[in-house]
Amino acid sequence: MTISLADFQADSQVNIPTLQQAIRALTRFQREELAEWMLNSPDLTDGVAEFRSVYGPPDTRRLLTVEEFLRMEHGSPLRHEYVGGEIFEMRAPMPRHEIIVGNVLGSAVVGGTAHAALFDDNEARKAVLDLRTKTDSLASQLSAAQRTILDQSNRLDQLNQQVATLRGQNEDMANQLTTLQKQQKDYYTDLDGRLKKFEPQQQTVDGVQGTVQPGETEAFNAASTQFRSGDFKNAAASFKTFVAKYPQSPYQPTAQYWLGNAQYALRDYKSSTATWQNLVKSFPTHPRAPDALLAIANNQIEQGQKAAAKKTLDQVISQYGGTEAAQSAESKMSQVK
Repeated sequence: MTISLADFQADSQVNIPTLQQAIRALTRFQREELAEWMLNSPDLTDGVAEFRSVYGPPDTRRLLTVEEFLRMEHGSPLRHEYVGGEIFEMRAPMPRHEIIVGNVLGSAVVGGTAHAALFDDNEARKAVLDLRTKTDSLASQLSAAQRTILDQSNRLDQLNQQVATLRGQNEDMANQLTTLQKQQKDYYTDLDGRLKKFEPQQQTVDGVQGTVQPGETEAFNAASTQFRSGDFKNAAASFKTFVAKYPQSPYQPTAQYWLGNAQYALRDYKSSTATWQNLVKSFPTHPRAPDALLAIANNQIEQGQKAAAKKTLDQVISQYGGTEAAQSAESKMSQVK
């Protein structure tokens, strides 16, 4: 049996279970056709106008809750779509949709009277709306999680920058510490060097170890510089002053030796002989003693004192045998025979 859409809409006593059974018996294609017709029903226009008249124009009406939407939708001959608190009319059906629905409803009313609506789909709509609400909630949670991740990422970048800054500062401080330590070491080295000039120091001079007083080394070096430059007069005066000022200095034997040489260069043979004799007497084991004794012999030879010279040469050979001075003394013996 086949009925038209007008007959279906006029009949308010449709048997709902029979209608649902008839819909289940439809093929997949027929169900898609039925669903498309429901989305395009022309009678929905008046319903949407009714809803708007109740809630005002779009710019002033308030949003509907799900419960309010379901109460208004229940019992209405029209169907609407609920999105975010607003309702929207469904499109009008095509003619072929009316034929399909009519055939389906015709099969449904064979066993009883038809109801005014096609079927009660409030539960399905509510499930869809609940699903949308859950989806929106999950979307919000996902968005919040993404923002949290982004915030954490930014925070991590900031921490990395702070770590890099602290590392740079640490390197700067380490460099500054190294510089300060070097400066401190140089300072104490310089200070120690300065203090040593005012403190006695242990030194070895020509194999003789002794305590050198502040100023000794400088005075000796100054006199030696004068001698090497040929200033024998000032050199003799400087060495004479040194010998008198530092009697316990390890430089004493060497200073006497070069004092005698300066006097010899000034042709003061008597003074030079006396200076060298004092050296040999006071420091007989000093490395300069053989040379000083040989120098005395040379003085005596130049003055024609051959007997005294021969005696002095014999003393060099016997007292300092094996030295270069002794060898020189043996070769000079022929000059005093």
